[in-house]
Amino acid sequence: MSQSSDRSRPARSQGDDYQSEDTAADIFEEDADPTGDGDDNDALAELYGGEEEEIQDEEGENLFGDDMERDYRPQPELDVYSQSGLDDASEYTELTEGARRAAEREMDERDNLLDEDALLYEQ
Repeated sequence: MSQSSDRSRPARSQGDDYQSEDTAADIFEEDADPTGDGDDNDALAELYGGEEEEIQDEEGENLFGDDMERDYRPQPELDVYSQSGLDDASEYTELTEGARRAAEREMDERDNLLDEDALLYEQ
């Protein structure tokens, strides 16, 4: 072999056993689907929306758009406030202005004592 033909070929070590002379372009075609599930990707894009929509909306998700009702599905068993902890049976009398001020003053004193003795993150 001449030197010019040796320079045009890539150097191979003795341990390299190449089955074929495929180039990277032959192996990786532009339109090849690396996962082999092109239909699945289309189905996911249909369900969750395409990436193009996300790229176009640089300001974030529009929570008040035309499809905001799509996020809520009625569930009557869960759409009711819990009655536990409510005391609707008791009747409370309205406090007079003086009684309310006295109660607030007492609560403020209690809160100030707690604040002096403990740090906020220790409570």
